[in-house]
Amino acid sequence: MASSSGTQNVQPTIASASVGVAEVAKNGRGMKTDPAWEHGVMIDEATRRVRCNYCLQEFTGGAYRLKHHLARTSKDAKSCKLVPDDAKKAMEILSMA
Repeated sequence: MASSSGTQNVQPTIASASVGVAEVAKNGRGMKTDPAWEHGVMIDEATRRVRCNYCLQEFTGGAYRLKHHLARTSKDAKSCKLVPDDAKKAMEILSMA
């Protein structure tokens, strides 16, 4: 009689899962792995237009400009006046890297 657990026939597919990951460029178009995307959204990928989740300001420039906007560096973007302090500090560190 067969076991009712159903775990005996399960085979891990680690090799096939890792193949797809290696072929995709990190932070390429369509890949939102940058931590800045927790604080903004891409409106139009063709023009790299983004919107800040805090002040709702829209601008072009992608994650780079979003980081400077949130870090309030005034470099290439107007500063966000509504960003929380923890997000501001995290973006300051990322924008300096």
